[in-house]
Amino acid sequence: MGEASHSIELTRRFLWILDQHRGLARAISVADMAGALGFERDKAGQRRAQLIKAAVVEAGHLVGSSCGHSHGWYQPETDAEIQATIGQYEARIRSLAALIRKTRGAAGFKTYLSQLAMEFEEQPI
Repeated sequence: MGEASHSIELTRRFLWILDQHRGLARAISVADMAGALGFERDKAGQRRAQLIKAAVVEAGHLVGSSCGHSHGWYQPETDAEIQATIGQYEARIRSLAALIRKTRGAAGFKTYLSQLAMEFEEQPI
């Protein structure tokens, strides 16, 4: 089986599995999805499942996602489930933006301290 046909088959399998998990209450964990796709349930297998999920979403399919009590992926059944998925993604973006700001701030402070240290080294005692 060629790489393209293997990819199409994995996409079809992902969508079939997702169809068995309709609604947030029936979400499938990333590890379980990886196993159902034939991958190991470890980090590498989960990463492969995430790549397939990304391709499925890129192709225009709706995939609900939750990090809450019923965590994992699911086929949204209601507008509230769609909005909850969007809200979760927006929260991730806000969290990453805060980390970027803090990292930039810490990097700037480190540069400031380095410059200050050089100034002290240059001054004769």
